[in-house]
Amino acid sequence: MALVLLGGIGYFGYRIFSGKGSANTNGGSTEQVADQNGGNGQEGDTSPSIVYSNNAINVGICTWPGYGTAVEYNHGLTANDDSRFTTEFGIKVNLNVMDEFDVTRSALLSNQIDMVWATVDAFSSEAQDLATAPNYVKVTIPTDCSDGGDVIVVTEEIKNVSDLRGKTIALAALSPSHSLLMNALEASGMTVRDVNIIETNSPLAATSAFTAGQVDAAVVWAPDDKTCLQQVRGSHVLTSTKITSNLIYNVFLAKRDFIAAHHDDVVKFFQGWLTANHELKTDPSARQRVAQALVDNMGWTSTEDALSAMNNVKFLTIGDVINLTGLNQGFKGATASEIYTRFGALYQGAGKIEKTPPSWNNVFDKSLVSDLVGVMGNSDKGEGRKEFTPVNSSIANKPAIASKALSINFATGSYKLDNTAMNTIDREFGFIVKTNRDARIRVVGNTDNTGNAAKNKDLSFRRANAVKEYLVKQYDSDPNRFIIIGNGSQAAIDAGVLGDSKEYRRTDFELVEN
Repeated sequence: MALVLLGGIGYFGYRIFSGKGSANTNGGSTEQVADQNGGNGQEGDTSPSIVYSNNAINVGICTWPGYGTAVEYNHGLTANDDSRFTTEFGIKVNLNVMDEFDVTRSALLSNQIDMVWATVDAFSSEAQDLATAPNYVKVTIPTDCSDGGDVIVVTEEIKNVSDLRGKTIALAALSPSHSLLMNALEASGMTVRDVNIIETNSPLAATSAFTAGQVDAAVVWAPDDKTCLQQVRGSHVLTSTKITSNLIYNVFLAKRDFIAAHHDDVVKFFQGWLTANHELKTDPSARQRVAQALVDNMGWTSTEDALSAMNNVKFLTIGDVINLTGLNQGFKGATASEIYTRFGALYQGAGKIEKTPPSWNNVFDKSLVSDLVGVMGNSDKGEGRKEFTPVNSSIANKPAIASKALSINFATGSYKLDNTAMNTIDREFGFIVKTNRDARIRVVGNTDNTGNAAKNKDLSFRRANAVKEYLVKQYDSDPNRFIIIGNGSQAAIDAGVLGDSKEYRRTDFELVEN
């Protein structure tokens, strides 16, 4: 039976769904959940009238705190003479708070707004419609990244991602919530076919489903995770973008024709925005000013709440943009192209979109970032690699959030990785290493139950360590990030399996909270 659950605008408006993706196409069970207060699956447009001026850049934002720097830099939402966009760059900017997803797309396509918000991961699910004729919508510049704003909450009995198998999970489909879940499942060798997804029209509705006891897990927005933990006894956070901290990047979309006609002004707009982001690092009073702007212009109830929410955002600088957009050839983290391509394939594989999305090169306007670097330079190197403290016994014994077993073939008695082994690691775990930047990684080597047990244990440790050394070099990871275990034949012994067994000649990759 299909139900429908409506929720109001939550912490920030990524996407409000009106009956999208209601079919069960992912191989697992998919439902839509109905509004407990009544409702018809449609959300009225609660956004104010769009402020548009022909001599301004007119931008649709939402109540996500990552957009607060632009609001503070503009000295409000509407164009004014005191705006730093005007005093420093000579452009006028109107910022329109537009939380409803469908409203933003309709306004963009009907030329009622010049640019609207999106995320790299989720745009892959709509690019086939927007980025091709006759619309030719382009991705412009990334401005920030979720760093704790997206959270998977679960009931007490679910201890790790593998425990989600067969469970019901509420989320807003084709949104960052969906992407976060798919990334977590992939880190455990699972897909959406292994769970039962309950589609809601917003993460706030997913919160309601979880607190009402309708589902086993939900992907929600902070601070709604706190509501879940308070109302459902024993519930806890399984993972969040505090761990998967390089996955959900906010970008802006604009029509190709608008960019061509206003190219220099668009560059100036993002130059101002990234300058405002950079000031958060250099000016102690900047965070307080941005928090006050969120209260004064975007409905936040207090500066304390706004400051807390800002802790769930990575505000990008020009160095981060250079890295993310692939201009830094030495960058070894996840690029926007990789994220977009990966989730295009995942959404297509899950049956949520029919066709392979257009390539990143076709949807991203590289000229904007190239010119932005030309005026801003490359003095800011962006986010460096994550540094970890040395592993101690407490860290080494932490339970895994997710675990993925890979068959990595070594020559008999050898612990040297060959090209096939390295390709397997890259294909099956490389993206997880990049996007789960704040997680430690436990590498567990296993052998089957043949030969000398002590030698097996030593060999399995050397093989696990060889994998670690490869990950350190290939992905520029801190050596302290890794926990290395040589399990020998213990797993086979515990299972009562004797003799040659390929199942137990494996390497386990586990994500562990730092």
